[in-house]
Amino acid sequence: SVYSTAKEVLNNHHPYLVGFGLAGDELHFPPKLFTKTFDMLKNEGFPITVHAGEWDGPENIREAIRLLHPTRLGHGVRSIEDPTLVDEICNSDIVLETCPTSNVATRIYSSYADHPVKELFDRGVKITVNSDDPPFFNASIAGEYKVMSDLGLTTEELLSLTKNAIQYSFCDKEIKSKLINKIK
Repeated sequence: SVYSTAKEVLNNHHPYLVGFGLAGDELHFPPKLFTKTFDMLKNEGFPITVHAGEWDGPENIREAIRLLHPTRLGHGVRSIEDPTLVDEICNSDIVLETCPTSNVATRIYSSYADHPVKELFDRGVKITVNSDDPPFFNASIAGEYKVMSDLGLTTEELLSLTKNAIQYSFCDKEIKSKLINKIK
């Protein structure tokens, strides 16, 4: 089970273990199946990312936030369907790990122009761009930045995506500081 695996990892802690994530089929494996595990991880002080809001809508995202305690959401783009949820994500300081290329490739959105990532950015949601599964989607980080540029983000706004990726990463403060200083 997920719980026993997480418990085993916690009992054999390694210094490179910096956080936990839940990914996969959000439609058939909803957040409520994992509350015991993620309560334990939160109590142990580990940051959490959860795949939510790609294939399923706002209620699944809301449930993932409420039950699994993420500081990051993998995708999360369908939050745009509920303006109140977008506000909650902003107010909770949760970052969305967006992957526009994979969302278009899987036909969640028919085109980049239809993808809500720019609207989420404009509404104040903290986002990062990610390549998801590069060999499967023929995606790259550079390609995702190009998509964002084509959607109208300025150089400074693109830089904010990089800063979000660093600030919301699960590495320690010293490494974050060094990385932020490299991009100033």
